[in-house]
Amino acid sequence: MMKKREKLVLIRAGPVYNFDKSTSSCISTSPLLPDPYESERVYVDASLISNAGEGLFTKIAAEAGTVLSFYNGIRITHQEVDSRDWSLNGNTISLDDETVIDVPEPYSHVTKYCASLGHKANHSFTPNAVYDSFVHPRFGLIKCVRTIQAVEKDEELTVAYGYDHSSTGQNVPEAPEWYLAELRAFQASLKK
Repeated sequence: MMKKREKLVLIRAGPVYNFDKSTSSCISTSPLLPDPYESERVYVDASLISNAGEGLFTKIAAEAGTVLSFYNGIRITHQEVDSRDWSLNGNTISLDDETVIDVPEPYSHVTKYCASLGHKANHSFTPNAVYDSFVHPRFGLIKCVRTIQAVEKDEELTVAYGYDHSSTGQNVPEAPEWYLAELRAFQASLKK
């Protein structure tokens, strides 16, 4: 008598994630597939910072040193970034000496791209987080948002963008005008 073989049935319980390293022309093959780790920890809402647009907020309280968000984007060169107008570099971050991660239009809107949300963290001269390197299982080497102090649930995450405050050969600092205005206001507040 032959024994009946049991069948293994796979039931898909949720979305399938694959290695999805960005290129210079493709931010993600699944730009609207949120990162599950990030989805449990952060959300995007109107920033509490004046004129900043959207910001990145915590869903949970977290200790210092906690990775809460990821910063993926298309991969372009520093030369490309340096040759463009500042207005096109609003969501760029240096990955290494050769590569810059960029979240260009239309992907800066969560309705077009929400696979990572780290580009939504706004600047502060007194930040509660930093951008740090991270090897992500889906995106490969990218940046992450890591807390530098304890944060409370629903707190806005901020990072210091690290623009160059000094003047260049043209006697103009390497930073966008909004940043220079914020820098002047911050420096004035320290003198009070």
